[in-house]
Amino acid sequence: DKDADFDYERIDTTELFLPNNTADVTFYNKTKNTYFYDKDTTVSQIRFILKDKNNKYSLAVKERLKGKKGITVKKKFIVDVDKIDFINYHHPLKFYKNDLCGYYPQNKEAKYKTLERFNYYFARFELPNGKKGWLGRDGKEYLDK
Repeated sequence: DKDADFDYERIDTTELFLPNNTADVTFYNKTKNTYFYDKDTTVSQIRFILKDKNNKYSLAVKERLKGKKGITVKKKFIVDVDKIDFINYHHPLKFYKNDLCGYYPQNKEAKYKTLERFNYYFARFELPNGKKGWLGRDGKEYLDK
């Protein structure tokens, strides 16, 4: 099956090498299958959501190792959180840990008591201490006065 704009070979499956404690794996959009073109420069950005045997979630990336077939998946970015929500491809991933939440890639850790969806470039938040403000898509926080 050939596409006029892409020269690709259809591969129905590939082997994934996962961390030992992995119970389940989905793609970034929480589905079990996806497609990509091997010559696509965004392939390196494909992310996986791993669920371990303790019901903790991690955001992971693929890594192709020279001389090894298949894809090695490594935990990276957000590790061992309680939940990860995929909203859509135009919105950051929302993650939860210890009753707090954050957005990836804006936050390295869950730090907000409440965090609304982004409305264009800003998302309303409340910190555990009751302070409120706005989180920018660039990760900067703007506290209310």
